[in-house]
Amino acid sequence: MVEDIDVLCLYGFGQGLLYEELQPWLEGDADRAVLFLIEEGETLPWGHRVFFDSKVRICSPAEGIDHCFAQYVWEFVFLRFGYVMNPEVAHKKTENILQKFRKIEWHIQLLASDAQDLTSAAMKNTALNIQFLKSHYDFSYRKDALKGVPAIICGAGPSLEKSFSLLKSLKDRAAIFAGGAALSILSLEGITCHVAAGLDPDPSLGRFKDFHGFETPFFYQDRFSFDIASRVHAEKIFVPDHGSNRLRNWLLDKVSIASTPFDAGWTVTNMATAIAHHLGCDPIIFVGVDFSFRSSSPYAKGMAEQEVESTLALPGKDGLFSKKDWLLAASWTEDFIAKHTERTFLNVSEEKQTCFSCPSISSEELQERYLRRYFDLQGVIHSMQKLPAGDHREKSVSLWLQLEESVKRCDALCSSLLALIEKYYPSDATQKGDFLLAELDLQEELAYHLIIEPLWGVWQRVFNRKKEVPIYFGALNRFLFYKKMIHIQLKEFFL
Repeated sequence: MVEDIDVLCLYGFGQGLLYEELQPWLEGDADRAVLFLIEEGETLPWGHRVFFDSKVRICSPAEGIDHCFAQYVWEFVFLRFGYVMNPEVAHKKTENILQKFRKIEWHIQLLASDAQDLTSAAMKNTALNIQFLKSHYDFSYRKDALKGVPAIICGAGPSLEKSFSLLKSLKDRAAIFAGGAALSILSLEGITCHVAAGLDPDPSLGRFKDFHGFETPFFYQDRFSFDIASRVHAEKIFVPDHGSNRLRNWLLDKVSIASTPFDAGWTVTNMATAIAHHLGCDPIIFVGVDFSFRSSSPYAKGMAEQEVESTLALPGKDGLFSKKDWLLAASWTEDFIAKHTERTFLNVSEEKQTCFSCPSISSEELQERYLRRYFDLQGVIHSMQKLPAGDHREKSVSLWLQLEESVKRCDALCSSLLALIEKYYPSDATQKGDFLLAELDLQEELAYHLIIEPLWGVWQRVFNRKKEVPIYFGALNRFLFYKKMIHIQLKEFFL
């Protein structure tokens, strides 16, 4: 329904079609906007009203339509997008154009999601997980540690149930990788994985409550739940990220740990796939990696009580449903397979409900062709965990206290800046010398650089959508927002 949409994206309506009809809808909510995605060869008539409407945006091929669209997604971040293609254009297309734009939007919305509630569980986990770091050899030293060993990547999809018998019969013929919900599901079936992984910053504890792999090496990224990571008694192996997280980079630098960028994808299944490749596994085999479901439960038995929010019906997929991050993970998997042609990738899914492209194989053929050799997996896994260790707990506490003191100073400086705005009102305080000096002091604070500025980098786009706001009101809103952000940090992170 159009009433459930804030930003309506129109493809193939280059003559400004539908604009007049959409006026009542546009005027119904201040956040609503129309985005015209102009097809190659289309032109909007000069002087058309769309050029003068503040609630209309235009992406044309001349501007680089994908890049232009991404900029507008950032402008309207956290709002609900909808898509319509002109039927006269749709029949000419051999690719799903709208799906391309949806994935660009989902990508950006997911990147921004950590900042949406201001508590930023991922940021808190990053700071707390620093104590688990060992030597910088942790991940890079393990490259090719399982070279030539088949890897079975276990997702938690419904089709996993069909592979339980396969997994139970392996007997050291392949290394089993699992993370998230799959860990609990496998444990309930009495299946022990060889490599575990964690990525979600705030997962349900139920996904891990039945995981008892105390001798299973646990690969994690800094954003992973500190609460759950602290319950893992086996070797915890830090996996670098490929993003530019200021807080993480500062912490790693302070404990003298080098971090080579590593793309772990969108989900823990992507992460397990990338780790298996890093460890040298070949072939890499997917079981239960559906990224979709068609029954009432999105997971294999054992996780039926888990609900999945914001599901999407997949067009032309015969009742198949998925999620935005699952579809991005499916695309990432396809790209990863295409990039690494030196490895063999296979998919075991007897329900034919996966939504990514990968050569399929039956369990019987898989065992006959690829799983005939036995490996000393226990010995290899054990040797992977025998590395020089360093305890960064004391250092991490010191860094945490340093950051906390900086947050408190930022709070005091924001109070001073708000007082100056009140003092000079209705004049513009932002042009006064004492205000500029106080703002400079704020910007030089460690917590401003590591926490406040990155979060504001996302949220300022929301504030910038409010047009024609006097400069001093803009500053007032900004520092009130900083205060709210700081108080949340102090309450959630430092107490």
